Amino acid sequence: MLEIHKKSLKELYKNFSRYFSLMIGEIIALASIGAIIIAFTFMLNRAGILDDSNTSVYELLMRIITIVILIPIAYGIVASYIKIMNEKIGMFKFINIAIDNLGKSWKITLNILLKLIPWYIVLLIGIFIVMFATGLENLGKYFNLIDMSSNTNIIAIIIFKVAGLIVILVSLINLMSKILDYIFSYYIAYYSDKNTSAKEILKNSMEVMSKNKIKYIVTNALYWIFKIMLVFVGGVLFNFNDNIIMQLVLILIYSIVVGLINIYGRILYIQFFKNIEI
Repeated sequence: MLEIHKKSLKELYKNFSRYFSLMIGEIIALASIGAIIIAFTFMLNRAGILDDSNTSVYELLMRIITIVILIPIAYGIVASYIKIMNEKIGMFKFINIAIDNLGKSWKITLNILLKLIPWYIVLLIGIFIVMFATGLENLGKYFNLIDMSSNTNIIAIIIFKVAGLIVILVSLINLMSKILDYIFSYYIAYYSDKNTSAKEILKNSMEVMSKNKIKYIVTNALYWIFKIMLVFVGGVLFNFNDNIIMQLVLILIYSIVVGLINIYGRILYIQFFKNIEI
C-alpha cells in the first residue's frame, strides 16, 4: 500500500507542471461557470424578472444546471489525469473530453444514483424515526401531553430512538459500501469500448472493488487524515491572525497546498487502480 503512495509521489514530481497546469485550467473553468451564473442572476434581478415568488424555483433550477454541467466535467478531469501520465495535454483538454462524453458520464452517474436511492430512502426513514421519538419526548417534557413518568412510555421512546439510530447506521454503511463499489466507474469507462453500457461499467467496477474495498480504504486513510489536519491547521491560522495582508498570503499558500493535495488524491486514485489485482 505504501508502494502506491510512493508511485503517486513519483508521478506528481515527474509531471508536476502538467498537473499544476490542469489544476489552473480547472479553477479558471469553474470560476467562469460561477461568474456566468452570477452575471445571469444579476441581469434577471435588474430586469425585475426575479422576485420573492420565484427565487426559490430559480435557485433550484441553477443547482440542477450546475450539477448537469459538473458531471461531465468530473469525467473529463479523471480522463485528463489518466492521459497526463502518458502525454502532455492542454490545461482545458478536460472540457473537450467532457463535451465528447456528455451522454456516457450522465448515464453512468444516473445509474449510480439509482443504485443509491433505496439506501437514501432507508436513511430518511431512520432520521424520521429518531425525529418522531424526539418529538414525542418533547411533547412529554415541555407540553405534558405524554406521561413521561410512565416507564412504558420512556422505554417506548428509547426503543424508537435506538431503532432509528440502527436504521441510520445500517443505511450509512451500505451507502458507503455502494459508493465504493462504483468509485472506479469513470476510470473503467475511459478504457471501455464506446458501445459498453453504463450498467456493464458499474458491474465491472463492483467486481474490481469486491476484493479491494478494504485495501482502498486503508490506502486512502493517510490522504484523508492529512486533508482533515490541513483543514484544522488552516482554521487555526486564520482565526489567530488579524493582519489582512498576512491573511491574504495565508489564503494563497493554503489554496496552493489544498490544490496540490487534491492533485495527489487524484493521482493516488489512478495509481491504486493500476496496481490492484483484478
